[in-house]
Amino acid sequence: MIYVEAPEIFEYLKNCARKWGCMDFIKLRHRVIGATWDEQALKWTVRVQGPDGTEINDVCDVLISATGPLNKWQWPDIPGLDDFKGLRLHPARWDTSVDLSGKRVAVIGAGSSALQIVPTIQPVVSKLVNFIRSPTWVTAEYGQAFARAGRDTRFTEAEINTFKSNREAFLEYRRKLLDASTKAFDLYFKNTDMQRQAFQANRELMRKRLKGHEEICNKLIPDFEVGCRRVSPGQGYLEALIEPNVTAVFDGIKLVNETGILDNNNVQHDVDVIICATGFDVSHRPAFPVLGHESQDLRAFWNQGPIHYLSVASPGFPNYFSKLKQLLSTGYGN
Repeated sequence: MIYVEAPEIFEYLKNCARKWGCMDFIKLRHRVIGATWDEQALKWTVRVQGPDGTEINDVCDVLISATGPLNKWQWPDIPGLDDFKGLRLHPARWDTSVDLSGKRVAVIGAGSSALQIVPTIQPVVSKLVNFIRSPTWVTAEYGQAFARAGRDTRFTEAEINTFKSNREAFLEYRRKLLDASTKAFDLYFKNTDMQRQAFQANRELMRKRLKGHEEICNKLIPDFEVGCRRVSPGQGYLEALIEPNVTAVFDGIKLVNETGILDNNNVQHDVDVIICATGFDVSHRPAFPVLGHESQDLRAFWNQGPIHYLSVASPGFPNYFSKLKQLLSTGYGN
């Protein structure tokens, strides 16, 4: 199966913005660094930093946070990370000018990002070390029931033309794809037939793709039910793990030094590049001070727990609304 890659997604977003005139209302390369509720004016003062570092104040009656949970990317909390003399990358700020051909590369993590990165770079790097903290379900790709030829499925010209000309047919196809996962409620109930079948099927699939590499199978395949943690479809990931130039390390990381990574078994892994596929801070706390009534900081207020009105507003922060609240995330729209 072929997935849409970043450049095409970016072009789609730009086309939508142009089509609907959104760019007239968007400031690029401007970063909000603070927001304060003005008790006298009953308005929000928003502090904004421009591309040259200049700070300006903007004023609004209503302030809406639509930042989402996947914008505060984070480096792992590993001793010595800043001591590394090679190149350090994060998927959320990927440097497209970097050529990894012939390089020795470490990938930290086995989540959604790592599952895409490892099989992509494995054929071109000289050495790849994947540090995996815990077992994870690497499942079949979504929508396999509709894939005639499995991973090699391609839409025919007739299907593409139908989707272009018949909106209802396209939406119906989309609904079927979504229903296959969103209506699989029994998967998340212990001891149901669906849960048992999913456990067995995915266990067998992982073993098949790992081709009997017992050490990796024993450490990577979970003994907990499918769905206890978010599952990840990993096209080519398991196959990449067993390639001769790849080493999977499950022992954890003790520290990072100038030349690479020392694992908890005191084995040194010298590399040229460290890719930290370690995700995001999904707590959804603002990345900047939001000071409401009596200068109360929203970040500290949310430390008390989820105190909301209709999940979009918090007391003491007038006319401040958030699309996603603290402790809430979603698997849709990634």
